[in-house]
Amino acid sequence: MAPTLTQEEALCLFEYRDGELFWKKMTTTRTENLVGQVAGYIHKHGYKLISVRGYQHKAHRLIFLYHYGYMPKFVDHINGIRCDNRIENLREATRNENARNCFLTKPNASGTKGVSKLKNSDKWRCRLTVDKVTKCVTGFDTKELAQEFVELWREIAHGNFANHNYVTRT
Repeated sequence: MAPTLTQEEALCLFEYRDGELFWKKMTTTRTENLVGQVAGYIHKHGYKLISVRGYQHKAHRLIFLYHYGYMPKFVDHINGIRCDNRIENLREATRNENARNCFLTKPNASGTKGVSKLKNSDKWRCRLTVDKVTKCVTGFDTKELAQEFVELWREIAHGNFANHNYVTRT
């Protein structure tokens, strides 16, 4: 596990500009030529990673620390885009809140998060997980009615972390 950095260290090492951290000071002499360059790289899972003293740190967590002076257990990207690290797009979250703000999954056939067609029927079903319990409501005549219902349900149950995203994360 990577050692936790302090805000003082983050302010010393980096300069923040519009969602990016730029090296102000390097931690090793062989990389001094990177001063002024954007720190880190995009990992295959979409997060920007930055190596500090031999440990990988997610850039959004370092940016949160840089601005607020502490590192919460979870930092959520409000718009769901993992490499959009603008401070206005980051917020502290619990594990459950972070999970609520997720993209549509690839196996979703309806194109609507939480809505599926019942097998051997013309009816539609809504699913929503609230406090680790998945609940279902069935019997909607159209996908649009099911979608309207699940969006309202999600707004009530998930509040600011409700995400009705219709885009599949690649």
